[in-house]
Amino acid sequence: MASAAASAAARADALHLYRRILRLHRAKLSREQRRLGDAYVKKEWRDHKTAAPSFVGEFLGAWRAYASDLDLAADHRAVGRDLPSKLVGEMSDDQRATLARLEREARGRRA
Repeated sequence: MASAAASAAARADALHLYRRILRLHRAKLSREQRRLGDAYVKKEWRDHKTAAPSFVGEFLGAWRAYASDLDLAADHRAVGRDLPSKLVGEMSDDQRATLARLEREARGRRA
């Protein structure tokens, strides 16, 4: 029973983080950044809904760091940072392709 309670608490924490990120997008990002960011967040969370438990901590940790960075940003012009090359090197081919697509979309919408 404790395992079920812990699992429910973990799901509630993950949902709280997901909602926090979307709220931060509303508060901190421009309309275009928000559209792109919301779509990406929703896709990532949907794609990782059935992720292996060993990966969930890393996944949520990365999103917590993102939320913290976003929370500290003054406004949409101060959002973002380069990913460490080590992290990019550890990504799968699919992840690097997604990152490249997001970068193209983000740069294409900047004036």
